[in-house]
Amino acid sequence: MLTISKNYRKPVIFAILLHLILLSFFIFELSATQYRLENSAPNQAAKTIQVKAISVAKMQMEIKTAAAQQQQQQIAQQKLLAEKQAQINAEKKAVELKAEKAKLVLQMAAEKKARAEKTKQEKIIAAKKAVILKKQKLAQEQEALQKQLMAQQIQSDQHSIAKAQSQANQGVIDQYKAQILSAIQANWRISQVNDKLKCIYLVQIAPGGTVLSAQLEQSSGDSALDQSAREAIFKSSPLPVPKDLAEFNSFRRLVLTLSPQGYLQ
Repeated sequence: MLTISKNYRKPVIFAILLHLILLSFFIFELSATQYRLENSAPNQAAKTIQVKAISVAKMQMEIKTAAAQQQQQQIAQQKLLAEKQAQINAEKKAVELKAEKAKLVLQMAAEKKARAEKTKQEKIIAAKKAVILKKQKLAQEQEALQKQLMAQQIQSDQHSIAKAQSQANQGVIDQYKAQILSAIQANWRISQVNDKLKCIYLVQIAPGGTVLSAQLEQSSGDSALDQSAREAIFKSSPLPVPKDLAEFNSFRRLVLTLSPQGYLQ
């Protein structure tokens, strides 16, 4: 089946209508001519047919020219429409690209703002965390310092107590030692000797003051003086010592310096 393009339908229809009009006119003229031929001379009929044929040919040429012009107008119009459509499409595409670019710019700005906000929040959190850690560190340092000061204070107190206790113990030791030396001096029978002589004894004492031994550590150079001093030590047993065992421990081993002039240690 023959199909006619939509763009060429109007020119074709126009041409068909012109041909139909021409055909009707030709038929009408032919009938009139035949009638005239029947009533006129043969030469006149031939001349009339020739004139009509020329008129029909001219009309056909005009119809073809009109159809061609119509077709050219249609083509020009289609071309113009196509150009306008292309321009519209280009402008539409440009608008879409511009809108897409604007959207992208807004999106990038939003992302940049989000990143900046995230960085800001992270910095705030980090700063808060640093402050907390600093406070914790300061608290730990303060606690450690307090413990150190407390330990130093305790140590100082203990040292003071120990010193005071030592002084007190030394006082007790000196007191009992003076009593011991006084007892030995009371039992020492000394002949006429050089008063500057002295002897040193290491005396071991049992709880209660019993003398266990007396070992000569340094002689005076006079054996009689050394022997008399030893006898005086044993004669003085039991020696006066503390009854408290903790205090007595300082008297288990005594180093005694004995001298005829009463210089006793």
